Amino acid sequence: MSQTNQVSARLADLSAALAGLRDGAYRDAAMLAAPWHARDAADVEAATLVALALAGSGQAAPAATLLWEVARLRPEAAHPITDAIVLLDTHRAHGPLRALLDAALVIDDANPRLLVAAGAWLQQTGETGRALAVLAKARRLAPHSVPAKVAEAAALADSGEVGAAIRQLRGLIDAGQADAAAWSNLGTMLTLRNEFPEADAAFREATRLDPKHWTILFNHGMTLLKWGRLREGWPSFNMRLHLPGHALLPLHRLLPRLAPGQRLDGKTVLITHDSGFGDTLQFIRYAPLLAARGARVLLWVPEPLRRLMASVAGIADVFTDRSIWPLHDHHCPIMRLPDVFATTLADIPAALPYFAPSPADVAAWSARLGSNDPRLRVGLCWAGSSREGDPRLQAVDRRRSLTADTAIRLVNLAPRYRWISLQLGRPEPLPIENPMSAVRDFADTAALIANLDVVVSVDTAVAHLAAGLGKTVLMLDRYDNCWRWLHSRADTPWYPSLRILRQAAWGDWSLPLRLTVAALLELRPAFRGA
Repeated sequence: MSQTNQVSARLADLSAALAGLRDGAYRDAAMLAAPWHARDAADVEAATLVALALAGSGQAAPAATLLWEVARLRPEAAHPITDAIVLLDTHRAHGPLRALLDAALVIDDANPRLLVAAGAWLQQTGETGRALAVLAKARRLAPHSVPAKVAEAAALADSGEVGAAIRQLRGLIDAGQADAAAWSNLGTMLTLRNEFPEADAAFREATRLDPKHWTILFNHGMTLLKWGRLREGWPSFNMRLHLPGHALLPLHRLLPRLAPGQRLDGKTVLITHDSGFGDTLQFIRYAPLLAARGARVLLWVPEPLRRLMASVAGIADVFTDRSIWPLHDHHCPIMRLPDVFATTLADIPAALPYFAPSPADVAAWSARLGSNDPRLRVGLCWAGSSREGDPRLQAVDRRRSLTADTAIRLVNLAPRYRWISLQLGRPEPLPIENPMSAVRDFADTAALIANLDVVVSVDTAVAHLAAGLGKTVLMLDRYDNCWRWLHSRADTPWYPSLRILRQAAWGDWSLPLRLTVAALLELRPAFRGA
């Protein structure tokens, strides 16, 4: 084979191997790249691809060894473990990724580049204590490393030390060392403290330094939304669709922002569930607005939402199968709908209820609950979905959820009520009435909630469902609250019947619990003739 043909063959094989990795075809990728690595041990591209294929296949030790060799050959470049983190994160292969990081740290635990990459991932997945230890070691080995300081600041913020994190990042700025990541993280931390003008300025500087960084734009969007600048925030928020795994269908077919009065007669719009159940429950309110513009509205959701979504006005059909998409002119991930309608605080569609549980289901749950107990019926959801298999979402879930012990403390603080569990899929049931074994889907949960007087919930799908039914909801909210609940307020324009009871300090539920008990006392005379 001539040298020219050899170069062409190598390029073709490595390109195909890279495509295979992106598709999760790890074995095929290894078979394509391994001969070139065997031919030349210093071929870092081939070695990296083989290592990534081994990592994706669960062969942590040999993958870590190869990545160590690549890092040694390219001492000035980013550690190749970052490529593995991106790849395996995209495929949600978090078990193999954790094993790879552990193996890599055993081989080369004095490499600051590796320590920073590992520490940053540990921070993002909620292992704050370990992340701080790993990043502290990186800082000792490389005292002037900007990535180490930025990652350590993020871990400090996750441990509740937001002030210390901000001081560290501002130190980088004062020294003229801040990169786009430092400015973006500063924006996120200032948002936690509701310092919105300063946060906005930080994100704008981050974007100036790295204009096409989709995560920075997405985070900036969340800050603008939390600030209340909705019309400006939606487009930046939806930059998330450029991130791996966020767009189910081609972006060029997205439903565009609609002009006032613009008609969609003759057009079929496919709305797709694109994140959590709560997101779909919140934003399905836009489906009737699309139908009112003349569109035929189709909806794809996971099976647990199918029956409930069929009750929403304006939806022509509901699908749960992703193997064959129905024909459509435009598609729209459901969290993009507020942007399509250029929603502002002044025109949030909040006509409640917009769910209609089956009368037969409501009657069946009424019979199941009985009518002999005169106490106020209080539904309780104390934890979100555990999001098994996604450590990033698990970290958020731990912050938004009560422990079982804390939930029991709440029940004990208000013993005169009839507490009824709305919690599904948690291994630690509370010693309260629990009808959830008979719940098949969200339609059943809606029918159950229709028979309750008030719902107490953390920030999870049950809060959205109950509020969308027009029920009184007391929502216990974490200190670092989600953008959708805005800031410094106990009400929400999204749900007139929902009251927010927020932590006053990071991780401290004592105030929300006291406020819940007080709110129940206020509500008690309004129900059941008490």
